[in-house]
Amino acid sequence: MQPTVDMPRAGGRLEVRDLTVAYGRDRPVIRNFSFDLPEGESLAIVGESGCGKSTLLTALAGLRAPVSGRVTWEEGAITDLKTSFVWQSLALFPWKRVRENLELPLLLEGRNRYDAAEREHLVAEMLEELGLTGLEKRFPSELSGGQRQRLALGRALIAKPEILFMDEPFSALDALLRERLQDVLMSLRRKHPVRLLFVTHDIAEAVFLADRILVLGARPSRILACLENPAHTLADEPGLRDRAVNFDMIRTVHRTLREAADTRDGSPRLSDVDPLTADDLLKKEEGAC
Repeated sequence: MQPTVDMPRAGGRLEVRDLTVAYGRDRPVIRNFSFDLPEGESLAIVGESGCGKSTLLTALAGLRAPVSGRVTWEEGAITDLKTSFVWQSLALFPWKRVRENLELPLLLEGRNRYDAAEREHLVAEMLEELGLTGLEKRFPSELSGGQRQRLALGRALIAKPEILFMDEPFSALDALLRERLQDVLMSLRRKHPVRLLFVTHDIAEAVFLADRILVLGARPSRILACLENPAHTLADEPGLRDRAVNFDMIRTVHRTLREAADTRDGSPRLSDVDPLTADDLLKKEEGAC
């Protein structure tokens, strides 16, 4: 039997009402978005390029002021909650070594919060969890892509935030390394429970990591669906990605995006097209020759 993981209740319920966010007054990216996220649940934001995923995430994190509407966290303003952000660029300080990058959030908490011995212990513990022990004196440029990703995750989690925001942190990695980093994140969340809100282009990643999936459409930006995800679990079990419920959920998200795109572009929807058999395809190819 797998141990249960007590996820944080940080922020309580998230309510977004009639949210409009723009780049300047004449360039609205998100118009009149409304949705709810129940207490303690993690959220993945997926959608086509240009639909406003990253813009929405920064608004939820309090890093971008809306033109109108509101973002309300039940336990208070987002600025009153302890948060961390992992950017697509990772934003590691290139002139600081691995140990110094990891220690920085502890120093920013105030020198009276953690003394030198506590900081040393927390950094050493996180280095071991990240598999970076022995690399603490290296600069980020001396690490592999996967090692830099792990360092960014560790730096975000070492000070025990209540909410972790991530904007496509694994997008530059190959498929297998990306899965390994997802496993690292799951392992870290089991030991350092944190509420997760993130943007991804990878539907399988969204299904693997989030309780709910917010599906956005582009041109115009809009919410297509906010889906409960029965496939998500923090249990440490082998073969989680191979379960039928995972594949069903991936198909559901993909179909939601595809049908919205087909309808917008005037193409026939998948459900309106008669399926072709292998014999049909062969005849088509023979006829084309």
